[in-house]
Amino acid sequence: MRNSSNRRHLSRASGAGAALLLSLAIATAQARAEDFAITHVSVIPMDRERVIPDQTLLVHDGHILRYGPAASTLPPKGGKLIDGRGRYVIPGLSDMHVHIPVGGPTINGSAEGSVSPDAARAFLDLFIANGVTTVRNMAGGEPHLLLRDAINAGKVEGPRIFTASAIMDGDPPLTSYTMAFGKPDAARAYVRWSARKGFDFIKVYSTLGTDVFDAVVDEAGKQKLPITGHLPQLVSFDHALRGMRSIEHLSGFDVAFWPDPSKVSAGIPDLYTGFAFGTTAKIEELVAKVKKAGVWNDPTLVVYDRLTNELDREKRQDLPEGRYLPAELRDDTLFNQVFDARHRSNLEGSRSVRLAIVKALSDAGAPLLTGTDSPALVVVPGFSLHTELKHFVEAGLTPYQALAASTAEPARYLDRVGQFGTIVPGASADLVLLAANPLEDIDNVDRIEGVMVRGRWYPRQEIDATLEAHAAKFAAPE
Repeated sequence: MRNSSNRRHLSRASGAGAALLLSLAIATAQARAEDFAITHVSVIPMDRERVIPDQTLLVHDGHILRYGPAASTLPPKGGKLIDGRGRYVIPGLSDMHVHIPVGGPTINGSAEGSVSPDAARAFLDLFIANGVTTVRNMAGGEPHLLLRDAINAGKVEGPRIFTASAIMDGDPPLTSYTMAFGKPDAARAYVRWSARKGFDFIKVYSTLGTDVFDAVVDEAGKQKLPITGHLPQLVSFDHALRGMRSIEHLSGFDVAFWPDPSKVSAGIPDLYTGFAFGTTAKIEELVAKVKKAGVWNDPTLVVYDRLTNELDREKRQDLPEGRYLPAELRDDTLFNQVFDARHRSNLEGSRSVRLAIVKALSDAGAPLLTGTDSPALVVVPGFSLHTELKHFVEAGLTPYQALAASTAEPARYLDRVGQFGTIVPGASADLVLLAANPLEDIDNVDRIEGVMVRGRWYPRQEIDATLEAHAAKFAAPE
């Protein structure tokens, strides 16, 4: 059985993952959370759309203590002062669709291999450098659990991680990096295994049959594991909405747009081609169903933009931020094989439809999340999340609405309101200090002066030094 074989691979990968984790822990500077005061700063708490000027924000033991008028809020004795004059502080950002390369079933399709410690460290550092303090890992194995727990325990520096187990696909699966389930009982058993191991959610994929999908939904409900992923191509839009916590890549819309969805086949040839049939009336009809079902959408617009023609693909290898990743994480061969040139041309042509869906979801009050699918197709961690925010604004959202999809909404989606995603007393001190107001111009999210992750402060100078160190390691020999 294919899924049994994959499980053996996962077991072997856990040993490699533990070794990598040890390397990361050794390489990580252990900095104890200190007391801080960010003085005379404009606070954007993201509990609603507002800017509160000239505040002093106090951080104690890795958490937000409080903030108040600078004139009457005294910094703690012995605490470190951060000058916030002319600056704006927002909650840490969230990338809700990533594939962390630590071994196990990662996006490159290898269930056994793991990346080098330098590559893994760079991946985490790039999130921090760009103010991304929470990530949702969309294909995981036991090494990801080890990394998640080590970060939570302060043994490794990195963003907060929530992780799925391996991707649950039909038989035959869409690609080599998913696990195949052709029988409901086998799918139920894997969901139970995922719950016992402590994974945070279940991810389903494109070729699942309705009977297996229903078994996953039923068992995940019993195990109290939310379900995310692709709406399977052979499961109707209405039926699938009853089981999903969130939809990735706007999948399901594409099939429902087809003039006759019953003619769609499960597999690559028909995957996402239906966007070309999208109309305003059909978008509004489907968005109303999503709103009623209370399902989040994580559009990952940025990764669609990377499925381009061959000429633009060549240019992508020269992206400035690409130098912070090793060649092994800049290899886009897999997805350019999965999606041939004609398929990619179709996706380029239907970009306006995806932007219209995002705007319609926002207008209807259907919840949105920001995700990128990094590192697929040279979607560089952190930098790509900023691009996704700009795509949301391009779609017609306000900067506040875009930022909410990356701060307050992920916390609400994960049932962690008050723990992160907003600047409120008691929340984790995950903060981004900006040189200009992002509510006036979303491009200002790029103007980072410093990042705080659970009370650990990374000033701009340290961020730049870390980035340049990674660039030097990964530079091609002359």
